[in-house]
Amino acid sequence: MELEKVLSASIYKLIVRTVTTLPFDVEKCLEEANFKYEGDKSALQIILHNNMRARQKHVPLCQDTGVLTFYVQAPCGFSQKSFINATKDAVAKATENSLLRQNTIDILTTKMRDDNLGRGMPIVHFIEREQAEIQVSLLMKGGGCENKNKQYSLPYDMGTSGIAERDWEGVRQVVLHGVHEAQGAGCAPGIVGVAVGGDQASGAALAKSQLLRSLSEVQPASDITALEARILQEANALKIGVMGWGHGPTLLGCKIGLLDRIAPSFFVSIAYNCWALRRQTFILNNSGAILRWEDTNEGLPATIKDKRRMQIDNIKVLKTPLTKDQVCSLKVGDWVSLSGEIFTGRDRLHKYLCKHDSDIPLHESILYHTGPVVAYNDSELRITSAGPTTSMRVEPYQAEVIKRYNLRAIIGKGGMGERTKKALARYGCVYLSAVGGAAPFYAEQIEEVLDHFLKEWGRTEAVWHLKVKDMLLLVTMDAHGNSLHDKIKARSLQQLSQTLSPSCL
Repeated sequence: MELEKVLSASIYKLIVRTVTTLPFDVEKCLEEANFKYEGDKSALQIILHNNMRARQKHVPLCQDTGVLTFYVQAPCGFSQKSFINATKDAVAKATENSLLRQNTIDILTTKMRDDNLGRGMPIVHFIEREQAEIQVSLLMKGGGCENKNKQYSLPYDMGTSGIAERDWEGVRQVVLHGVHEAQGAGCAPGIVGVAVGGDQASGAALAKSQLLRSLSEVQPASDITALEARILQEANALKIGVMGWGHGPTLLGCKIGLLDRIAPSFFVSIAYNCWALRRQTFILNNSGAILRWEDTNEGLPATIKDKRRMQIDNIKVLKTPLTKDQVCSLKVGDWVSLSGEIFTGRDRLHKYLCKHDSDIPLHESILYHTGPVVAYNDSELRITSAGPTTSMRVEPYQAEVIKRYNLRAIIGKGGMGERTKKALARYGCVYLSAVGGAAPFYAEQIEEVLDHFLKEWGRTEAVWHLKVKDMLLLVTMDAHGNSLHDKIKARSLQQLSQTLSPSCL
């Protein structure tokens, strides 16, 4: 059908813009934070540089292109079937062209789907409207932040932070509790969409839809506006900071939606999004052609549009293979520039390595927690986006993998747990944090794809043997039992308890 053909072309353009270009309001907040906050601004500089390069190169600004959720407002009579068919066609094309990572796994066979189409994927919500024009919004939410969504049923026992009661004070308390629980694993600074009321399903859906609101938008209800502002202020006072490293903003925005509830239930649903809030909206005519974009990026500061200079001082230069003495000389807080050979590995690899012998030459190597976006260019493999994935998912396996392969370094985001911390100290290994979401930035530091293993797992889960140059990383867990993540979590928990204490009400 002609309508499906035009719609598919339009939706493909929507996917391209959403995956490569951060909305102006979000980028503006990041830019303002870079000037406002004192202390180490290196992570913010990397984020802003990353976004500029994603736009210039038309590549995914984060390698985890996430769950695609379409919100469609259309007049009566608009063909939902045609839109869904066109959407599937556009998603498959975007995946084939390496704008979307192979991200969808068949729930029964556990095989990666080549086209990102499957049961319930992508997600499409339809709402009828009176206007003749069709409004389409796309939200792309990665797994790192999706896994930090929370839903509370009030009253809720927050442990040492007290009881959140069934009132607005309880709402404030659990939202701050949810932000604290996310720490750096959700790629802070985050944006939270909140729904108060409803049932579990409607609350979760409304919370996610709040992420479509501009960060500058305020609620007509002044009480809710004040609550949003208070949560934002108090969340930033926790000093979790960018990537959970203790500097810069913890939240960029808080948006609250309301639903009535039944007497027995008082749900507070939180949709946590990382700084890479990928959303775009456009307006179509009844033929499926684009009339206009809602986010034009007009007035974007020149510092964002132009090539920015990035300055990070006191960087330690490392070249592989690393020795145990080199690793033990590093301490928490050191910036390093890493060059040489590394390997990638996600959840599936770690489980595999604990149960099987492997021919992959990992001994005394470096393992990078990432699932990159891989493109084919004239039959040559090329990695276009390669930011870190959440390391805590492999905590059950990491200590054993370090022991078996005598690893010298782990690269990831969000930090790791007690078992890994002990293994780092025992075997002479270090945890290096990359800036979550900064996928084109780190892809540019990949000089060559040397090889790849376990190809049958698909491009996302396969093991990639890479040669990198000047890869910028921060030591957040050293070989002496020190952890920046533990320090920030303990400090922010103390601040949270003070903020939620009765004396502060």
